[in-house]
Amino acid sequence: MAPSLRFFDHHEEQLLHLTLGFTAPHPTTFYKVKLEGAHFAPLPPGPDLIGTAPYHPYGPISAVIQSSNEVPRLAVKGVLFLETDVLQQESAERMLKEAMFYADHLEELQGKLVPRYYGLWHAPVTQWGGEVLIAVMEWGGMRLSAFLHSEIATLARRFRIAEALDELHDHGVYHAQIGVGEERHVLYNIETESVRFVEFSDAFAGHICGRQLPVRLFDSYPSRIQFGCREAYSIRQCLDLFGNRVRNRDDDQMNVALMHMQGLLARGVSRREALHLVGCTIDHWRTLPEFQLKRRPVTENSIPLSGDEMQIMKNY
Repeated sequence: MAPSLRFFDHHEEQLLHLTLGFTAPHPTTFYKVKLEGAHFAPLPPGPDLIGTAPYHPYGPISAVIQSSNEVPRLAVKGVLFLETDVLQQESAERMLKEAMFYADHLEELQGKLVPRYYGLWHAPVTQWGGEVLIAVMEWGGMRLSAFLHSEIATLARRFRIAEALDELHDHGVYHAQIGVGEERHVLYNIETESVRFVEFSDAFAGHICGRQLPVRLFDSYPSRIQFGCREAYSIRQCLDLFGNRVRNRDDDQMNVALMHMQGLLARGVSRREALHLVGCTIDHWRTLPEFQLKRRPVTENSIPLSGDEMQIMKNY
């Protein structure tokens, strides 16, 4: 079967010489794919790169690549045998969709919440994989699944990951592949204490996040409907930020958060500012042991406000 993706015939001038030592001792030349309307940053200097991580013959490529010229670590993913394999051609279509999403919606977030993306690269003929297509991007760190099973998964770092996804949502980007069982799409770099989200082939822009709780540790969990955003809820589940019991009337801390959030939104406070203020109030409330010990019924008037929130209330 002939390959269905003839746009790979359109190349830019930049070349990449990649040696995957587990396939061939000599570099393979890749040509940068030219996609109309899309612009990607040029690779860092020294594009003679060597693969250093697993590669699966007759299947997807997954590798970390590095240069001897102190070029930052990069990551490669790709597909093989495009000239004959229909499944690989379908995977290539998803890679194209993701590349365009990086160009159209993630340019300002690259190097912050998502990896720097260097485009698609095409090798028309190789001795080890037939026609090959790869995507090259910044190396983002260890997968969330490995992170959570390590000693470095502190509460502060778990908070940072949840806050990063909230920030992605605040930019209008819904990933659509984050949650239990999809931890591989969240990366944590312990060297830079940074979070990166990857695999945007199903993502969409224009998301208006309706989450009702700030990033805090709670004793129980609300329903997804109460929380207001399925994906933000899912990342909190992965990170163990909710307790193992269903929210009920006795969970004063979560009841305070939900009640106060609704009150602030009703006063016209923006959701992002309301979440910040609710977080400050919860933090302040948790410093008052006498308020916790009394376990008195929570009403809007019984909630001790933080200084920031008392100030904002004067403005509404």
